Amino acid sequence: RAKSVIVPSVSTKNDLVQKLHFPAEKVVVTPEGGEASFTPQPAAKITELKKRLNLPDSYLLFVSRWERYKGLPVLLASHAELAAKYPELGLVICGKPDAQNPDVTQLVEAAKKINPRVITPGFVSDEDLVTLYSGAAVYVHPSWYEGFGIMILEAMAAGAPVVTSNVSSLPEVVGDAGLMVDPHSVFELTAAIEKILTDPKLASRLRTNGFERVKCYSWAKMAAQTLEIYNNVLSRQP
Repeated sequence: RAKSVIVPSVSTKNDLVQKLHFPAEKVVVTPEGGEASFTPQPAAKITELKKRLNLPDSYLLFVSRWERYKGLPVLLASHAELAAKYPELGLVICGKPDAQNPDVTQLVEAAKKINPRVITPGFVSDEDLVTLYSGAAVYVHPSWYEGFGIMILEAMAAGAPVVTSNVSSLPEVVGDAGLMVDPHSVFELTAAIEKILTDPKLASRLRTNGFERVKCYSWAKMAAQTLEIYNNVLSRQP
């Protein structure tokens, strides 16, 4: 019955059209944006946060709920492989356990017992979060599905090189500003992360591309597009 359906990505539009048979002309894409506060943070601030949260100097960062479809089990396995080669490399997992995914929580807790550099600070303030992004060697988000993936924008805006999945909306969000992998493949994920860890020029290029990529997205643009959709729907009212 809706005159228009607003979605945040082309991927989500395609899902609605192909899986639920929505009329394509009714589904309008308005990409989300990132907060202006997500910018690269000074080294002193990163150092202070690492000391306060007892973080290793080099760490991978994951920001999301502890759910299987977010790719956390594959990330834990990948970090375990990398840690055998780079023992100083940490893994910071933000967010909290999910009651419907107790097996994932068990995997996280088991990894922490094996390696004290697996750190779970829980939910953090926006101020700490942007600093965590800025200090990360790599932001890793191997999710099986995202309607948009706003964490990718936040990470790029704060200056973190990104490794994410080659499925759902994530390729259209990250563009050429990150490495994309099969989210079910520990091998692919480990290889992509290691590429960034061992190639400073690649890491720098991804950061630069990320800063350019986030310029394509803004809440102001989304708001203007949404207002236009509302006006178009209202103008068609009998």
